[in-house]
Amino acid sequence: MGWLVLEDNPNRAAAFQDAAKRCRHAEAIRIWRIAAQMIQELPELLSGASLLSLDHDLYKQSDNDPDPGCGRDVANYLARHKPHCPVIIHSTNTDAAWGMHNELTSAGWKVEIIHHLDEADWIATRWLALAQKLTGNTVEGASS
Repeated sequence: MGWLVLEDNPNRAAAFQDAAKRCRHAEAIRIWRIAAQMIQELPELLSGASLLSLDHDLYKQSDNDPDPGCGRDVANYLARHKPHCPVIIHSTNTDAAWGMHNELTSAGWKVEIIHHLDEADWIATRWLALAQKLTGNTVEGASS
């Protein structure tokens, strides 16, 4: 499956899609905005994942949306499973991000944190560079 991402912001979700397209190995990417839906689908997808990236704070996009939960819900789920691939936690919520980090690392997962602090291009720059490093992918146009 490639990269599995939990992100509720449509603009950031599009930026993650663009980042995946820039990878030389054309990673497939799947994005969820609701933690419970991601957890429900992970059993079928986790074995094919090369990277997970989790936001912590998730917000409804409309009043009719179900409760989106939070990234910690997914981290707790993953911590009960054998580590399979690296995880990037991308969040401006520093305390919650470290809580997710500690939960996953104590279960043996390799975890990195990006505190993006609303930088305009953090996905295309910092996040993509880290994803590339963790998965061994290169970016189109970059030297190998």
